Amino acid sequence: MIARYYQELLSYFTRMVQDRDSAADIVQEAYARVLAQRGEIVQPRALLYHTARNLVIDRHRRSVTRGETEAMAAAGDDAGDDMANLPAPAVYEPEAALASAQAVSAMLQAIEDLPSRCREAFILHRFDGLPHAEVAERMGISRKMVEQHIALAMAACRRCKAGLDAPGSVPARDAVRRRRAIVASLALVLPGGVAGALWWRPVATSVHATARGERIDTMLADGSRLQLAPDSRAAVGIYRNRREIELARGQARFEISRDAGRPLTVLAGALRITVVGTRFSVHHAAGPHGGVRVAVEEGRVRVARGGWFADSGSVELVAGQAVAGDANGTLGTVGAVLAADLSPWHARRMSFDNATLGRVLAAFERYGDSGLRVRDPAVAALRLTGTFDLLRPDRFAQLLPHALPVRLSSAGGLTEIRAR
Repeated sequence: MIARYYQELLSYFTRMVQDRDSAADIVQEAYARVLAQRGEIVQPRALLYHTARNLVIDRHRRSVTRGETEAMAAAGDDAGDDMANLPAPAVYEPEAALASAQAVSAMLQAIEDLPSRCREAFILHRFDGLPHAEVAERMGISRKMVEQHIALAMAACRRCKAGLDAPGSVPARDAVRRRRAIVASLALVLPGGVAGALWWRPVATSVHATARGERIDTMLADGSRLQLAPDSRAAVGIYRNRREIELARGQARFEISRDAGRPLTVLAGALRITVVGTRFSVHHAAGPHGGVRVAVEEGRVRVARGGWFADSGSVELVAGQAVAGDANGTLGTVGAVLAADLSPWHARRMSFDNATLGRVLAAFERYGDSGLRVRDPAVAALRLTGTFDLLRPDRFAQLLPHALPVRLSSAGGLTEIRAR
């Protein structure tokens, strides 16, 4: 939306107020007010023109007599010819430049810190002007998910603005100038603009997914290698200044090509893993009771809570170290890489160390229907250690009664694991 109408509005109001700097202030303030509105913007162009005209009238009201102002306001939309002869409002003082630059940097960083899919939905809707339904279709997600992404993004922007406007941050008179500077900068860096328009647009994207029992081993556009275990999904975005991979579920192994100018971030659940060049694996068990485990084979990575967790701490892992985080992003103690972290990439056998029965069964299910079921949460929480062939759930079932206090009950082609 910004790039689509900005130059048109700027040219129109420059002719109206006879001063390009003042026109830029008016247009930028109009954008700030429109973008601050909640809900879908049905006719952005008309709303921007209407808002900017009202701003011209408000400015003139402060500089002319009350009678003249009321006469112009009564003319409504036909007042354009009269407004073309209005004196230009004074430009703003330069002492706000530093505060404005800091505000721009903070707002851009707030948008940059959004999860990649959330940021994409936010930009498509708020700045490209696409309705929710079209954003959903383009991204391949539901309209409800689009609404959630946009709501989270708006909340992050409001938090950023609240921090900028907080008492003691900068003088209150600079608040309007901050908003103008932010809008002007966004007009340059958002899609469709000039001089940096592609900053948030990926140079290359790809989506990789595996079904149960399926694996893939592929090279990405930047030369990195991605391996996916069964029942996994990863979305890749390569940008001019960074690389991002979102692991929605499952397990992935990465061999990252070195590129100091474009560090790579893996987003998995509530965790953010940042690297430059290394070899590591990430296991993301999606869901409210799931979690993420990161294991480093070579190099160094930094693991932290993701974008929505403001109290994020981080740990740095080197080769041979691993750490796990829960569904909320709380990190556990750094430990050694386990056989279970590496086995999915070397054989169909997988090792488990004090893992719950529920987690072990979930690993079998990624390779196909095991035919094994657990309905009792207490049984699912039982723990066991061992190495199992994930393509032979029948052998695993035979071993269970000898390893755990359980019994097997078969009916209708399914085997239920019950407490003994």
